Formats: sequence, C-alpha cells, structure tokens
Amino acid sequence: MGMFKRAGLAVGRALKYYLIAGLATVLPIFITGYVVVLVVQISDKLVGKYLNPILREELGFTVPGLGVVFIVFVVLVAGYVSRLYVGRKLLPVGDWLLRRLPLVSQIYPSAKEFSDLVFTTKERKHFNRVVLVPYPSETSYALGFVTNESVAYLNARAGRELVSVLVPFGPTPFTGVLLYYPPQAVIDLDVPVEAAIKTIVSAGVIAPGEARARARQVEAGEGGPETGERGPHADASAQEDR
Repeated sequence: MGMFKRAGLAVGRALKYYLIAGLATVLPIFITGYVVVLVVQISDKLVGKYLNPILREELGFTVPGLGVVFIVFVVLVAGYVSRLYVGRKLLPVGDWLLRRLPLVSQIYPSAKEFSDLVFTTKERKHFNRVVLVPYPSETSYALGFVTNESVAYLNARAGRELVSVLVPFGPTPFTGVLLYYPPQAVIDLDVPVEAAIKTIVSAGVIAPGEARARARQVEAGEGGPETGERGPHADASAQEDR
C-alpha cells in the first residue's frame, strides 16, 4: 500500500507541475492572440467595413484585417509628412486648432502630452527615474516615476523644493495620481522604467529587481517555469541520492 501511495503522490505532483507549466506557457500566448484579434476586429469595424465592400464590388474579393493595414499605412504617411518641411509648418497650425475646438480641447492636450512623453526623446528623458515614495500614508510606499525636477513656481508657493512624481495605478500603469514630494522623501531605485512597469502590470508578482534576472534566466534556458514549482521528479531524484 505504501508503494501505491507514493506512486499516487508522484503522479499528483507531476500533473500539478505540468498543469502550471502549461498555463505559464499558454496563457501569455492566448492573451496576446486575443488582443491581436480584438484590434483587428475593431479596426475592421471602423475602416474595413467601408473599404472591403469596394474591393468586393471592384475586384471580387475582400481582405481580412484590411482595417489594420489601412491604419498602419495612415500612421506611416503621417510620420513621413511630419518630417517634411510642409508637415513641420502645418502641424503647429493643426495643434493650435485642435486645442481650441469645443470638446476636442478637453481631450487632445492631455493625449498630446502623453504621446510626447512616450514617443518623443526630448520629453522621455524626464521620465527615466523610478522611485519609491510614501503613499497613501507615511507607513506605506508606492512605485513612482519622477516627471519633473524643476517646478520653480510650486517651490516658491510651498516654500520648499519639490519634485513631481507620477504614482501609477496597477495593473494599468497609464493612469495614476500626480504628487509632489521634497527630494529627501524620494527613494531612488536603480531599475529601468520597463522593469517598474512590469511590476505594476503584474500586481507586484514580479519585483523590480527580478525583471532582469528573469530575462537572463530565460535566455540562458535555466530552471523550470517561472512558478517556483519543483519538477515532478525532484523528490524521486532526491530519494535516490539519499
């Protein structure tokens, strides 16, 4: 009976191990595929439903995902034109106009600033410090990104030196709260912004210092799945060694 019990436990451990390993492998692929399909469907509803009927009537066929292709093409053309002399002259005019249109003026400026922060090198250099700040109380801490170290007007009004820190809300780091701290209250973390974002998206499962180590481990092909589980034959091997 003892032998059958040990065999049953070994089978149970093996099933648990391979189930977790399978989920760790399949889940990211499934989520990525789902997002890609969702983007294709939305773009086809916005653009493809107008272009595909024309193709069907003129050429006798339709192109799945045509909306994505069209949107990518428009973005590439916009990027090309923005680098031309004409584009550099027209873009400020369009920016000025959008900032003064009703309703649009409530959305466009914030979207433009976020876009500049993410995609413009000049603005992104101010978004490269990952810090730890006391939030929402003095006894708890949150990850944040220093966005501005020169807020002279606020310094004068507060009577002390301040830095602006964006504390993002997990698991979506694109929303958060903007806070101002004295420099001595900000704890610098020697980690890249990408590692901090992984921590926020994973709800703290991946610590900032672990992101690089995990990437190196995956590249080296070391260890099992990132679950902390031992392999199904680990106990058996240990018993044989004893």
